[in-house]
Amino acid sequence: MPIHEEMPGLVLERLAPMIAYIDQESDEKVDEIQVRTDEEAKLEINKVVKQQTEKIAEFYARKFRQVDIQHKVHTSNTANHARIECLKERERLTNEVLDGARQDLSMISADKNRYPHILKGLIMQGLLQLLEKEVDIQHKVHTSNTANHARIECLKERERLTNEVLDGARQDLSMISADKNRYPHILKGLIMQGLLQLLEKEVILRCRKEDESLIENILQDILDEQEKICDFKTVVKIDNENFLGNNCSGGVELRTESGKIAVKSTLESRLELIAGQIMPQIRTALFGQNPNRAFFE
Repeated sequence: MPIHEEMPGLVLERLAPMIAYIDQESDEKVDEIQVRTDEEAKLEINKVVKQQTEKIAEFYARKFRQVDIQHKVHTSNTANHARIECLKERERLTNEVLDGARQDLSMISADKNRYPHILKGLIMQGLLQLLEKEVDIQHKVHTSNTANHARIECLKERERLTNEVLDGARQDLSMISADKNRYPHILKGLIMQGLLQLLEKEVILRCRKEDESLIENILQDILDEQEKICDFKTVVKIDNENFLGNNCSGGVELRTESGKIAVKSTLESRLELIAGQIMPQIRTALFGQNPNRAFFE
């Protein structure tokens, strides 16, 4: 029995609205909790159902893939097996035909009318094959020899033209020594380079007879410049007895007092040095780019 039924009438009358309000609030709260609980239960049920549905779908998808792979493997194995059996059967039938043909060969050699003509044709074919091989070998040898001869002639001609260019350059060296403005500076540089290469206290200098006075005039300037570079002056002795030959267009030769070390700084030696360094460029200028050349210095 509810408590409010046992209370006195006056108290009950005063508490009735409050009790009714509390009952109403509690009922609404219960309903609200019930609704929320139902919604949360539905959400949780839907979540579980979705998860299980995805697991089931993934399980059957994996099963379908496995079945599909097994089907493809089985189909491929079956096709390969059928292909192999077909090839074996074709090989067997071909061998049967060849075996039958081999058995019939004895009948050909037993035919006294046909066999001599066949044998004659076989011998003729063999001889012709040998002759063709011999002709082919001779043709290849002749072609190779012709190509090699042409290549050698081409290389000789290229060498001749290159030498002509270098000979022309050598002939032009005399024009350098004849230039009164340029030649003293060139000669000064050649002597300085020779001194810096030797780095000796005393050296002997050979020159052309006609360059002796010019060298005597510029030698002091050269030694002063050397002293700035090396902190010492080399004693240079001009060899008045052994001048450079008439085939020398200019420049000098330097050697140590003992004669064991020598530096050739003539115009001809510098031309040979430069020609060796720029020979690829000279050949390119004369004969064009070499398509077989992969690297350039």
